[in-house]
Amino acid sequence: DVVKKGQKLLVLDGEEIKAQYDQSVANSIKAEMELKDLIMGARVQEIIQAESEKEKAEEFLKQSKAKYKNSLLDYNRISELYHEGAVSKQTYDKAEMQKSFDENEVFSKEKNLISSIENESLVKEGPRKDHVKAVQANLSFSKAKAKEFKNYVDELTVISPLDGEVSSFDLKEGEVIKANQILATVTDLSDVFVRVYVSSSQLGKIKIRENV
Repeated sequence: DVVKKGQKLLVLDGEEIKAQYDQSVANSIKAEMELKDLIMGARVQEIIQAESEKEKAEEFLKQSKAKYKNSLLDYNRISELYHEGAVSKQTYDKAEMQKSFDENEVFSKEKNLISSIENESLVKEGPRKDHVKAVQANLSFSKAKAKEFKNYVDELTVISPLDGEVSSFDLKEGEVIKANQILATVTDLSDVFVRVYVSSSQLGKIKIRENV
């Protein structure tokens, strides 16, 4: 077959390489968006949300403390009655259990409040420089891998380097390609020569550059 320079000769199967390329592109996009968000800093709604979470944590802690205060008063009252023999041990144990439960709830809500305060501070301060550098490094790495796999994907399509004729095609469907393997040969028809033998009796009739 006659082919033109740049014409596609064949396309090799490389689903795994294509999948790796797609994944590297996705990683690049993700890292780029993350870096953009870091540079822009916290949005107004993020700050509002962080402040709201802190206010909720403060309110939950307030409620827990009030509940614990009541259960502590009940426990002290029932404890007195129990030691006087006025209430059963079951009533005493129940009051003690409720007091312990409410006390643990206070500790839990205090931890939540501390966490929400720290989160609010981080949101308002913005990202740390080391975090930004880490994301930048990840973006550079992802782009480099995407470029590398793009070259591999491009190499799956074999094109003719010149105008000519496909004189050999040494590849079968399903065959595994080896490194430096010749897949096809394209002959340049614009620069060919033919060797012929002319008898001595005819030599005088032939001149250089004459059409034959």
